[in-house]
Amino acid sequence: MLDSTAVEVAGADLPAVPEGTGLPRPMLLYFGCPSCRLTARPSSADYPAVSVDDDAWTGGDAYVRCEPCGHLHTVTGADVVPATSTITCSRCAHVSPCPPSAATAGCDGCGLVHDGPAITDSAARERLRAVEGQHAVRLRGTLQEAKNRAARRRGLEVEEDLVVVEPLRAEEMPASAAPVVAELLPVAAEPEDVEEGPVDAELVDADDALFPEPADPGRHPEPFFDPALLPARTGHRSPDPDARPLVDRHTMLRPGQAVPTTADAPVYTEADFRISQSTADLIDSAAPANTSRAYRSARQQFETWCRAEGRVPWPCTTATFTEYVGVLIGRDMAPASIRVHMSAIRTNHQDGQQPGIKAASEALRGHARRRQEEGVEPKKAPGVSPEVLALLVASCDAETGYRRTAGLRDAALLTLGWGMLSRRSELSGLLISHIQVKPTGVRVRVGRSKTDQEGKGKSTFVPAVPDDPAVCPVARVSAWLEELRRHGHTTGPLFRRITRYGTMPAAGVRGRISPDSVGEIVKRHAAAALALLTPTDPHRLVLADLTAHGLRRGPAQFMADAGEDPTGQGRWKAGSTTVQEHYVEPAQGEQDNPLAAAYQTRAAERAAQAQAGVITPGPAGP
Repeated sequence: MLDSTAVEVAGADLPAVPEGTGLPRPMLLYFGCPSCRLTARPSSADYPAVSVDDDAWTGGDAYVRCEPCGHLHTVTGADVVPATSTITCSRCAHVSPCPPSAATAGCDGCGLVHDGPAITDSAARERLRAVEGQHAVRLRGTLQEAKNRAARRRGLEVEEDLVVVEPLRAEEMPASAAPVVAELLPVAAEPEDVEEGPVDAELVDADDALFPEPADPGRHPEPFFDPALLPARTGHRSPDPDARPLVDRHTMLRPGQAVPTTADAPVYTEADFRISQSTADLIDSAAPANTSRAYRSARQQFETWCRAEGRVPWPCTTATFTEYVGVLIGRDMAPASIRVHMSAIRTNHQDGQQPGIKAASEALRGHARRRQEEGVEPKKAPGVSPEVLALLVASCDAETGYRRTAGLRDAALLTLGWGMLSRRSELSGLLISHIQVKPTGVRVRVGRSKTDQEGKGKSTFVPAVPDDPAVCPVARVSAWLEELRRHGHTTGPLFRRITRYGTMPAAGVRGRISPDSVGEIVKRHAAAALALLTPTDPHRLVLADLTAHGLRRGPAQFMADAGEDPTGQGRWKAGSTTVQEHYVEPAQGEQDNPLAAAYQTRAAERAAQAQAGVITPGPAGP
């Protein structure tokens, strides 16, 4: 039993129990354990009740079992530790009273057991876990012995007859297992000397095998302690008394499901944030080469500006991001180019750290609107018409000597690229195995494109042009495949790098030309064709500004002017607004213009009247 000083140290004297009244049941009160020296509610109790109706405790002697360590001891009403503090349940948010010296505290709402107010640091929490862990091993040992005893009664052989648990003396306990906040704990009477030695499980009463009652419930040796069992715990307890509920307006809890808290969150280590070098290489090589180059340049410009302005580039603030966009607008940069810079900066941030984009986007929209009002139109690459394509191919045929091999390659590249409305990256990525030449045309499988980043692949058929062999893709591709076979290449890249001596030294995919090389080939032959034209030739304006994109824009416009939809041939997404706005609608506006049709109708009527000798006055119209 605790002496009279226990309650005084715990906080205040309890009033005497009045005649004919009783205290709440002992399991709802807090007591100091003389064995583990922790304050907690009992896990079980044996006490006299005044009546069955109120089940109140008169304050007489009662046997209670300590919840953390599991030891029995005798208490009276004078041993109750006043509950002058409170805890808030992490599951149901119920506020329950408890003493400030409590090592464990139970929720009166749902019954969940929490760490008490006395557990204020890691050392206190470690000692509580050690006490609970030793209690768990004692329970497991007692349960195993009960099973062994039952087996012996049935005549079965068991491995052990004794459950031996060596007690660890106080001087052997680590410093981290020191008593929990000594000034808040009740001081228990020193236990009397007891005989040390192993515990014989046969001395345990079979009727109370799981909770053996010692000969003297009020006197116990120091608690057992096993550091290896620190993670072991008894009961269902919230691991963190400061855990907060993790719910929002989208949370849905099933019947009986506990409210998730911060204590349920996983604990990450450095290993959870590391990736291998091979994975890093895969990430770095995932973006297309031209996109990576544009983004790299944009990021370098942003870093240079941040250093000059004394700002942090990574991760940058929303103000820094918006200010930089304002600087680009001040340079009168094209809106499309500014969007590339914005995307390059934001994609270089970790998820959740990207700067806000709302203000910068508003400023960019205003910039685009002002440029439109001032008549600044986006610069569009001129398209390669069939006539311009013939001029380009003619410059390829003019190659002689060591350049003849390059001329064969370039003629096949130009005619095939024009027929499949190809992008630079698509031509660069073609393999010999992607090509199937037939008399009626060339079947091309595009392994990956701008609209097929996952590489599912899509086939395109480029028809032959039998009435003009000079620009026929079947003739030009067949000649190039024969040249590749002559050099010993029957697999690998279709369009390869060629030295100044007409050789192809590189093997495998490393020998393919780059997307930039495709653009250089188009510009080189445009310059060669331009040099052969007369000063008054209308094709000079097209050849002067020609880029590789003309191989895509030119045939798309050619098809739209003929009343066809280029979406499928150019591998645009179905319903692409680009095709409708830049190719189909302009062509239809010219062909099916209602005003032009009205003028034509009036002109036909006037012609009929003139033929009949009837003259109708009025403007002739355009």
